Amino acid sequence: MALAAVKTFIANEVLLAADLNALNTNILDNALSLISPWTANMDAGGFRLITLGAGTVGSPTLQPTGDTNTGVYFPAADTVAVAGAGVDVLRTVGTTGGVNYHDLRSQSAGNAPEYQAAGTDTNISLRLVPKGTGYVQIATAGGIVNADYVPGLAFQDFDTGLVQVVSGTLDIIAQSRQVLRASGYLNATNYIQISNAQTGATPYLQAVGADTNVGLHLDTQAAGTLLLGSADTGGIVAATYFLPASIPAGTPDRNALYTKNVPKAWVSFTTTPTLLDSYNISSLTDEAGSGDVTLTFDRDFLAVNYAMLVGNGVTSGSTIHMSSSDVTVGGVRLRITDMANTPIDASGYLAFFGAQ
Repeated sequence: MALAAVKTFIANEVLLAADLNALNTNILDNALSLISPWTANMDAGGFRLITLGAGTVGSPTLQPTGDTNTGVYFPAADTVAVAGAGVDVLRTVGTTGGVNYHDLRSQSAGNAPEYQAAGTDTNISLRLVPKGTGYVQIATAGGIVNADYVPGLAFQDFDTGLVQVVSGTLDIIAQSRQVLRASGYLNATNYIQISNAQTGATPYLQAVGADTNVGLHLDTQAAGTLLLGSADTGGIVAATYFLPASIPAGTPDRNALYTKNVPKAWVSFTTTPTLLDSYNISSLTDEAGSGDVTLTFDRDFLAVNYAMLVGNGVTSGSTIHMSSSDVTVGGVRLRITDMANTPIDASGYLAFFGAQ
């Protein structure tokens, strides 16, 4: 019961031991009612409130009025926890010898609140560490506002950073404009890797992934032009080879490189005859008579309807001809004659065009 008078004394009354004992017992049994509940602000006079009970997440040590499962409690040594609605909201754990800590700061209108690292070290990093396979999730923020992109994760400049404008994509934003978009595909195993390089080496943009051979597709939007290098580029080098495109429907583009306007074989030979130089020619055979030469291709043509171009280097006054039986997909037999149709040995410069 609350502390109350157990006896009313009158003037000149003799104090009996029983009365005094009852008074003492009443004070001892009900002393807490003198300060609980408070009827005014309590001044601790510079002293601390110590030896509090640890409390639980369902009934914290410090509780607000009418909300018994919300407040502060102490679940373990060196740990202070904030509970809300009977569940953990925040736990702070002290580290023996720790000198660096978290600093949460509010800001004035127009400025973002700060969550920063603080402490005695000169330079202090800030780590966000998920549990297990969890991840750190950044909100998409405003996305697009008045045609300007608003990064969800911004850097020193508020308009430069990362944002997810469309589900399954990640955009790099600089000065409120898209610079690069990365898009993912379900169950994808191949991807693009960008690697830097040391002095004297070349940075890499390459395709990698689970497949043994992974191609790299560079494309334009609609009929846009794909440009490699600039006016001061030192040259474009192919480590292996280029594959010319097939001719599209309609009139071919001017100065374009297509499979049909690329020579598939060429050769230059002397009057002996002996090969001087060649491409896709595996052998030159001098047949029995003069002016009778057989060329064998290293890679066969798909059909015998390929074309042969004779260069100006053929000996003056001579001509090269062949009959249909001289032409195969794997080679051609040449008949070299003078203007009187007499077989002669002459030098030749030939190029072949067709499908392979």
